[in-house]
Amino acid sequence: MVKVLFMVFEILITMPEVIIAAPVLMSDAMISIIGIMSFIGAVFENNKAILDAGMANFEFMMATIKTIIGIMNSKMPIIETIIAIMKTKMATIETIMAIMKTKMAIMKTMIGVMNSLFKKVNS
Repeated sequence: MVKVLFMVFEILITMPEVIIAAPVLMSDAMISIIGIMSFIGAVFENNKAILDAGMANFEFMMATIKTIIGIMNSKMPIIETIIAIMKTKMATIETIMAIMKTKMAIMKTMIGVMNSLFKKVNS
């Protein structure tokens, strides 16, 4: 009987400790849950930062490609100018060739005239 009373008394004494300890354990659990949530949030923030860095890198690559295209577009008129100069030089060479052919034809005509004169003189 004394033992039972002693156990009841012991339970009554320890009950406030259990009542006090329960919220403390609950708060520790809540702090752990908040910590886990914070960690998950940090992982998401990290992933977002990685994606942002990837997007910035992609935008830099696009800007680089646009710059290269711009350089190529600015070089095209230079190439077209060089082609036009080459065509002009070709036309000049063709003109010189035509002049040379004309001179050759004149020379042949003069030789023909000279031949016919020599034939007349000989005969």
